[in-house]
Amino acid sequence: MSKNDLHELGRGVSVEMKHQRYVKNMIVSEEERGCVLFEGNLGQLIETSMVDNSVLEVIGENGILRIDLKIGELDELIKSSRKASEPQKEE
Repeated sequence: MSKNDLHELGRGVSVEMKHQRYVKNMIVSEEERGCVLFEGNLGQLIETSMVDNSVLEVIGENGILRIDLKIGELDELIKSSRKASEPQKEE
């Protein structure tokens, strides 16, 4: 699959684990368009950063999670999440 094919599928995501013992579960369906599940333990979070203002990187003791996400999109997600969690005012 080319880089362009991946871009057309949506956001890229990668998970890099320091050792397989930190991987709890990994399931890849045998169906052509089946589900893929990855579960693991990043450990204690060390740092969160934006790479080139387009990749959210979450670094833990046990690995790194990267998601293609522009900084403006992240800001909007945080704002809408905060707004949704605010208590509703009664009229």
